[in-house]
Amino acid sequence: MTIERRSWFLWGSVLTVIVFLTIFLTYFLYQRLYIDEQFEELHQYVEKVAIWYKEEERDVFEHKLSVLTEYTEGRLIFSDNPMELGAAIPLDIVMGDSLFTMEERDRLLQGETIEIVRHHEGVDQQIAGLAYPMKENGHFIAAVFVYVPISSIYTPFLNVLPYLLLFLAGGIAVVLFVRRSMVKHIIKPVQQIQAQAQKLAEGKWNERLKLDLKTDEMKELATSFNHMASRLEEEDNQRKAFLQNVSHELRTPLSYVKGYSELLLKELTEENVDRSLLNEYGETIHEEAERMERLMKDIHELARLDDEASVERYPLPLSEILHDAIARVQMMHEEKEMNFTADIDDSLIIIGEEDRFLQIFINILDNAYRYTPANGNIVVSAYREKKQACIRVEDSGIGIPEKDLPMITERFYRVEKARTRKMGGTGLGLSIVQQLTNRLDGKFNIQSEQGKGTTVTLRFPLWEE
Repeated sequence: MTIERRSWFLWGSVLTVIVFLTIFLTYFLYQRLYIDEQFEELHQYVEKVAIWYKEEERDVFEHKLSVLTEYTEGRLIFSDNPMELGAAIPLDIVMGDSLFTMEERDRLLQGETIEIVRHHEGVDQQIAGLAYPMKENGHFIAAVFVYVPISSIYTPFLNVLPYLLLFLAGGIAVVLFVRRSMVKHIIKPVQQIQAQAQKLAEGKWNERLKLDLKTDEMKELATSFNHMASRLEEEDNQRKAFLQNVSHELRTPLSYVKGYSELLLKELTEENVDRSLLNEYGETIHEEAERMERLMKDIHELARLDDEASVERYPLPLSEILHDAIARVQMMHEEKEMNFTADIDDSLIIIGEEDRFLQIFINILDNAYRYTPANGNIVVSAYREKKQACIRVEDSGIGIPEKDLPMITERFYRVEKARTRKMGGTGLGLSIVQQLTNRLDGKFNIQSEQGKGTTVTLRFPLWEE
């Protein structure tokens, strides 16, 4: 069932309840309360008659009875005739019809007060009546019957009927207004959001909700939805760009491998095989294969980071990790002479996962070696800065143009593609560093000047006992 149908059902139910409450209050509750009030007055009448009958002389009693009869809105009947009392039919003499059942007659003769509300054909209307027996020394000596037409009870109701109808109409108008407002400000926007969500499910990322909303909650919902749609579109664009970049990055080494392998096979068919050419072709194929291996390794690492919820956290000595990273990078570039300086505070204890820190430092140091000419300078320092460990890697390398710095951590971004490929980079290293640094609650900053060098600064929380 849709929200709109549910709202119709809800407000229809509310209207039904209002109508039934109005009917109950007007045609049942009000009537019953008023009849009870009438019976209370009837009891007062018959009790007065009983007192007068016992205390007054006959002529005074009959006079008071006639005055009370004229005052009574309905009809008052008194009988102390033994014949009538024996048959319990005082009404039959006056109206020509008995309003009592046999069971009620017996109860009256036994001294029980009888209340009735029923239609009487003699007056052709409903009446509310009270039969009151009077006894003396256990004997039934007289009976009083008084009644009022029910129509007289409805008179007050008819006076307030316009107000009741106005209340009902007002209630219906309020319900319809509230429902209309609810449909306009809640149901319709939700339906639009639902339709937009369906478009997102179909991959239509570029559409946004444009709603004129009055309620803060719906505004926040629409804003959150548009933000989610923007994020989904951004992620979809990143995914497409990532796939295009991977395809492009693989196409170049694959074309090298294919082309040089064809040349290698062709050379092998020649009678005089040139061993130098075979070595050249083989080395090129091997280099491109290594390039693809590094690329696949970095792609796998990025995918693992995307799926990884969190990293383990335990205290680690920063100096040991940095010295380990320095040793590994120097071994990787042992053929390249470099002026290397390290100034590391041995007391610094950081929090996180050792392999992740090692991966960050190796990436940064590897870039410093790759993009710094031989006999250049690399300075690594680590020191305390308030409640953080600050690690700086400075080199005197080729530097990065200022316009490229904002995009340097984007996946597959290269300052100069040909130069980066020649130096063995995949364009993913700094992206991995940025993601790992964020996971470890750290901060990552790059400052560089083309032709003068680059400074990478990393900050990580220190362990507190």
